[in-house]
Amino acid sequence: MPTAVLTKRATKIPNEPASEDAVLLRRFSEQGDTEALDALFRRHSDAAYRVALRSCQNASDAEDAVQTAFLKILRDARQFQGKSSVRGWIMSIVVNACRMKNREEAQRRKREESAAAPGAPREAGLAAETSEAVAAALQTVQTLPDLYRMPVWLHYVEGYGYDEVAAALEVKEKTVREQARRGLEQVRQALAAAGFAAGAAAVPELLSSAALPAAPAALVA
Repeated sequence: MPTAVLTKRATKIPNEPASEDAVLLRRFSEQGDTEALDALFRRHSDAAYRVALRSCQNASDAEDAVQTAFLKILRDARQFQGKSSVRGWIMSIVVNACRMKNREEAQRRKREESAAAPGAPREAGLAAETSEAVAAALQTVQTLPDLYRMPVWLHYVEGYGYDEVAAALEVKEKTVREQARRGLEQVRQALAAAGFAAGAAAVPELLSSAALPAAPAALVA
């Protein structure tokens, strides 16, 4: 049976203090500073794109959803009330845009009577000895029910706090914690069934060590 050598979990530290997000948003909403908004989008475009990929499971639809979300942020910047972090607020708009895009696609497929589903993107791990386990863990997350997939992805892969995930998904923090716990347990069980020696404590390490794709340059522009 394959085994995985686990590496120490990398601590996810934002490039700048979270308060900088609020400063950038305020500069745009109060002063019309488009460069500040551009900087804000660039800070969060990669995470937004990856979340959209996990929701839409299709690169083109993911880009459309993120573009829709960013346009909404552009229109609604003055409506931010500070009840959550700015990145939590941004991600809530991205998640809702993805849900809307998925509904549109489901309706389109129904009209076309097509059952074809897009494939999940393939990921690679950072270290050679853990790449197979990381890939298996990411693939398992991709197959989780929607109820668990987004909490697990946002918290364990992207490094969002439970409060930020709750804001993004518009549910209570207690609910997010339970959904993430159950989703993580399903990932652990799937890895164990596949023969990977990854205990419950090791699964977050695998997920946090994944090499993540960046948003396409055209999307950021």
